[in-house]
Amino acid sequence: LAEADNGLYTRMDQQQQQQQQAPDAAAEGLGAPAADSSSRGQAPAAAGLRGSGLIGAALVSPPVCLHSTNNKMGKPMSMKFMYNLAVAYKLREYVKEHRAAFQALGMNIDTQAMLNSWTVSSFDDAVTLRLLGYPAPHHYYRHACSTNYIPHIRTPTLILLSRDDPFLGMLPKEQVTANPFTLLATTRRG
Repeated sequence: LAEADNGLYTRMDQQQQQQQQAPDAAAEGLGAPAADSSSRGQAPAAAGLRGSGLIGAALVSPPVCLHSTNNKMGKPMSMKFMYNLAVAYKLREYVKEHRAAFQALGMNIDTQAMLNSWTVSSFDDAVTLRLLGYPAPHHYYRHACSTNYIPHIRTPTLILLSRDDPFLGMLPKEQVTANPFTLLATTRRG
């Protein structure tokens, strides 16, 4: 871990030197490609973001790849599927409890479709996609995957994941390894 910390600090020092030498390039995200951050279902939405002002960040259990997560949690007769059912139940309860608040904000929820949602995927179809304005699940899943954003991170960032997390669809080893501003740490159990 000390080596990783040293590498992280070295990268941070390099970033600070680059920002001092070319402040305009640093403010533009050090060459991150432009993209329309307002269009839903298109990733990454990193364009238009200016420097975060942070000297470091830590992500704990971020959604890595929702396509992969959805596939793994959708396999019947597995512990992940049981977890899927439990999470969907809690989501339904949460929306029922806060239905009035959603309606007061102008967010109409199809109550019957929500009550018929027994998995996270069916809940996404009935509620999440409608509330967030996505036309289809694959648009939402693609847009919410951190693998789309990792290449554009320019703040030293630790990504902490547990290998037994039911929502972990994959480890973003390739994306993290390719970005000198990111460091991946995993635990066997979370």
